[in-house]
Amino acid sequence: MLLEEVKEYLRVYDNHSDALIQAMIDGAIEVIEGATGNEFKEDNLTELEKLCVKLLVKHWYDNETEDVPFGIQTIMTQLEY
Repeated sequence: MLLEEVKEYLRVYDNHSDALIQAMIDGAIEVIEGATGNEFKEDNLTELEKLCVKLLVKHWYDNETEDVPFGIQTIMTQLEY
C-alpha cells in the first residue's frame, strides 16, 4: 500500500522502478527509526510518518544522494517525541 502512495507522490505510473522505490521506502523507514528511536511498521504509519517517508524517498529518487535535508530532520525530531 505504501509503495503505491509513494509512487503517486513521485508521479511514477509504471512498475519498472518498483524494486528501487521499495528499497528506498525500507531505507527511509530505517533512517527514521534510527533518528527517532521508535519502531515503525510500514502498514501502520501515521500520516506524519508517511509524509516523512515520502519526502525522504523523493529526495533520494530525485537527487541520488544519501543525505537527509534539514526539513526532513525536523519532522523526524517531531516523530521522536
